[in-house]
Amino acid sequence: MAVPLPPPRIHQEAALASPTSGNRVRAGAIAVNLPPEQAFAAVTEHCRRSGYQVTDAGGMNGRLLVATDPAGYAVTLRQQAGEPPILIVASPPRPRLSSSGKTWIGVAAGAVVGFVLPCLTGLSPLSDLPYVVSANAQWFVWVPFFALGVLGCLLHPAARPFGVGLLIGGSVVGIAMASICTSVISS
Repeated sequence: MAVPLPPPRIHQEAALASPTSGNRVRAGAIAVNLPPEQAFAAVTEHCRRSGYQVTDAGGMNGRLLVATDPAGYAVTLRQQAGEPPILIVASPPRPRLSSSGKTWIGVAAGAVVGFVLPCLTGLSPLSDLPYVVSANAQWFVWVPFFALGVLGCLLHPAARPFGVGLLIGGSVVGIAMASICTSVISS
């Protein structure tokens, strides 16, 4: 019988067995009510029949069986002394989105934001606030809000490429849209 592991525990267990760590899709279970030797023998036999390369290592802290196939799938069965075995099945590593991919997604998101925000803020009650000096400035009320969003992305290292793209796309399209709205309204 197997008891499924919750996602936080799967992540924790995967970190302990490096073949299943990284950017992968994982599933895991604890083998309960099954003698550990029987669990290790069954997993070894099944993986070898399926074409996996199997290594089984025992040590002072427990036992670790690792099975990998050429496509990158990995199976680990780990047992600490006195605990039931824990099985983790992991997909091949998924490629992370490159920095340039994140930047282009940011440019696209920025273009959408830059298209929508000037129109929304120019027609919203924000444009009636006393700090708006002229009727033309109402179309640029969105800039501080946009700047805060971009700053938040730029401060977080993982989101920095997206933030750069957001800044580029949003600035170019947003300023163009605000200028178009200003010229249409003032003529």
